[in-house]
Amino acid sequence: MTNAENNPQVGKLQRDKLEAKEYVDVRNNRLAERKDKYGESLMRLVVSEKNLLKAAKIVKRNKGSAGLDVMTVNEIESHIIEMSPYLRKKLLDGTYKPQPVRRVEIPKPNGGIRKLGIPVVRDRVVRQAIRQMIEPIIDKHFLSHSHGFRKGKSNHTALKECVDYYQHG
Repeated sequence: MTNAENNPQVGKLQRDKLEAKEYVDVRNNRLAERKDKYGESLMRLVVSEKNLLKAAKIVKRNKGSAGLDVMTVNEIESHIIEMSPYLRKKLLDGTYKPQPVRRVEIPKPNGGIRKLGIPVVRDRVVRQAIRQMIEPIIDKHFLSHSHGFRKGKSNHTALKECVDYYQHG
């Protein structure tokens, strides 16, 4: 591993941290391990037809409203099959642009309004396809008491953990 103090790629803020030596080049090493393991880039795994179709099935199962393009979740699997070469190319060359979200206002019980953005279904599939590949790599590095935006964790599990800590001293 590269010495943090002598590595010009490490910014000043990181150089001043005590743990910098341990983390220099960690990101690059992890991606290289993944690439070596599968013999291809992580993004190629994201855009594989199998992964995109699995993502489409999950988005369909989650239901949800159509975005600005009015495509429903029931239409997404056939759309992904038809458009996967185009979608794959756009994602791999970095030219894919998510569509604008449809804005809706939902009334709250207290009289206010909650503003909600509904992405187009295709963008939900792309996000899910990325998540399916990235989450298993990243999640194992979180601490067990980290609850934000994690599968099987929520603010409720965090509060329960706090209560348990309080009750057990």
